[in-house]
Formats: sequence, C-alpha cells, structure tokens
Amino acid sequence: MVSNNMVICPYCQTAIRVGEENILCSDCKMPHHRECWIENGKCTTYGCKGQMKPNLRIAAHRRQNLPPIEITFAETEEKSFKKLFFRYQWVFILGILFLLGLGYYLNHVYLP
Repeated sequence: MVSNNMVICPYCQTAIRVGEENILCSDCKMPHHRECWIENGKCTTYGCKGQMKPNLRIAAHRRQNLPPIEITFAETEEKSFKKLFFRYQWVFILGILFLLGLGYYLNHVYLP
C-alpha cells in the first residue's frame, strides 16, 4: 500500500522506511515489515499464498555501500559482424568450399 510516497505495511499500518528490513510477497507484491511478516506467518492479503522475499527496491541503499565496479574496454567485447567474421572465418571458408564442391559435383553428375 502506498500513501503520499510512503509505503505502508498492511499488518501494522505504519510506514516502511528506507533501510528498514522488509519483505515483498512473491505473489501479490505487497510489502511488509520483516517482523510483521514473521509475526503473522504469511502475507496479509486475503487468500494469498505468496512466499516471502526481500524487497530490493526499498532496501536499495545497502547496495550503494559497495565499491563501484570498474570495467575497462579490454574486458568488454564488441559483438559486431567484423569480429564474428574474423573469429569464425574458417567456418565461412569451409562452407564456401563445400558449396563450390557440391555445385561442381552436381553440375558434372546431372549434365551429359
């Protein structure tokens, strides 16, 4: 439940603040405080059989404490036709030779 840009726990009816441990129901996506989910034992939505999973949107600040990953251009690989051609050029060459040989064979077999 969202009210005025605040996420409200449906069990205790209080706001779920950024950084608080919270659970997101796997079926109905209803957020709960972790303690409220454990106390209730399940999702508060009537008839919902969802399992608990961490709500990563509200707990996103925890990921920001990690050092940034630096990626250099040497680690990335460009998927272009030119790169693919040079990587698999032997496949192209064998394919062309096979087709030429097949054409030569069929030309001599079916022509008198």
